[in-house]
Formats: sequence, C-alpha cells, structure tokens
Amino acid sequence: MAVNLIWQAPGRHYWEYHWLRFLLGDVDLVEHQDTTGDGFTHHGRYKLILPDAIVIDTGRFSLSNDRRKYNELLEQRLAYFHEFTRQGCRVGLIHISDETGNDLPVEAYASFRFVLRNYLYPQFDALRHVRTIPLGYSGDGSAPAAGARNVSWSFMGTVWPGGPRTRMLQAMLEIPGGFIHTTPHFAQGMVPAPAYRSMLRRSLLCPAPRGDRTWDSFRLYEGLEAGCLPLVERADGYYRRLLGEHGLIEVGDWAEAARIARDLLADRTTLEARRNACSDWWQSYKGRLVREIGELVRVHLT
Repeated sequence: MAVNLIWQAPGRHYWEYHWLRFLLGDVDLVEHQDTTGDGFTHHGRYKLILPDAIVIDTGRFSLSNDRRKYNELLEQRLAYFHEFTRQGCRVGLIHISDETGNDLPVEAYASFRFVLRNYLYPQFDALRHVRTIPLGYSGDGSAPAAGARNVSWSFMGTVWPGGPRTRMLQAMLEIPGGFIHTTPHFAQGMVPAPAYRSMLRRSLLCPAPRGDRTWDSFRLYEGLEAGCLPLVERADGYYRRLLGEHGLIEVGDWAEAARIARDLLADRTTLEARRNACSDWWQSYKGRLVREIGELVRVHLT
C-alpha cells in the first residue's frame, strides 16, 4: 500500500532532499508538492489533506527576523496539522531544519502517529513517538572519481570570528597537507558541489566542528559519505545519543584533535584501519536506519 508524501517545503531546493529520499527508500510513496512555488524562499500552502500521509515540513522560518510572518505561518501550520486529526487521517511528520528546537510548540506533535526530526533537544525526550535522525548530507553524493587520498584533512565552509570553527582551524593548521576554503557567510563563495565532494574523497580526515546553533552539521555526514574519518567534539555525549556506538573520533577540544590527527597521519596503517572501520559502521548504520523507518511507516500508516 502506497503512502502519500506531502512536501510542505520546496523539495529539491533543500539540502536534505536526497538524504530524506534515501531514508524513505524502503517505503512505497506517492509524492505531492503543496508549496507556493518551487524556489528556496517559497513555503508550504498547508492545504492538502490526504489519508495515510507523511508531511515534510521545515522549521527554517523560525530563524527569520520577520516574526509577524513566522507567527502567521505558525497559526496556519497548526490548523493544518489539526485538520488531519479532525478528518481521521493517519499522518506522520518529518520536521527538518528546526535548529533551535522551538519552531513548533511541543503539543503540535500530538497530531502525528510518529515524528522524525533533526537535532536533539531535551523537550522531546519524553515523547515516545518522536525520533531524532541525523541531519544527513546534501546532494546526491555524485562526484568525480578522486583517486588516491593525498590530502591529510580538509575543511570547506563558513567560519565565524571567535567561534568553534576558528578554534578548530587554529589547531588544525599545524597539521601539514590540509586544504581549507573559508567563507564569511553561509552560501557565499562556496566550493561548487562536485569539487567539494571530490576534495572530501581525496581527504583522510574531516574535522567537523559544531555549527553556530547546534552540534550537528551536514559536514559530518558529507565526510562520512566520502569515506573520510571525521573528528568531532565530544559534546556531552551528543553523538552517542544520536548515533549509538559509532566510529567517529570524539575529542575534548581541537588541540586534542590536532594531536590525534598528527599521530594517525604518522601511522597510516592505524589510520586506514580506523577509517575503514568508520566507513563500515556508517554504511551499516544507514541501512539499519532505512529499515527501521520503513517499519515505522508500515506499522502506523499501512
């Protein structure tokens, strides 16, 4: 039995698009676009009600400075969610881009049989029907063949003065053989996607510092997809709570990361063993997650 997938976000314009399509790969879907247009700035219409549906909605408008617009959309969204309940329609929610954890009131999740969302926040811990999933990677993963891994480490992205990414670069710049490309603002001066993925496939290590609001980042999963060995901050157990027992290298600070990187690069046998083990873990984890999401959908919507 097919499940209706209702996009309240302009699908292919979102970094999460290919990741979400991958995660739903075990579900027979009929897709519907219920948005005001097909551009990044467009938002959901919040009109389409279908039985046995999964709604994909975005929390990025909660970051807007236009609070009037956000509040208007919030009221519209809450009414839309409630309408599924009123009509007796079974529905699940995939809630993406809620970086702050306060895009929707917690009670809004009561309309759904299950909720899959990004970013761990304590207010959702007691909700048994809510599951936090990794942020995932952007793009479809395609890139030119990379050949040998001849780059010690790489970082490409936005760096805010004085933040964790600045501290990461200060430490990692002591490690020779790295590649960096920094930008002052998100989505400005970025490395083109194929070149970005190709560089990751040439890199041995991928430092993945936290973002400006949360611990999770696309960079971590893009590095995993490319076969890099990621270095992440220990973050009060964030990644173990999110991923379980994983193959990432967790560090207390970036000075420790630089020391570990130097030791690994001096012992390529150990480095390759850890990198391959991490890659094997990631492939296994992804497969298990797809199966678990497929079973979740079957139990609640079919």
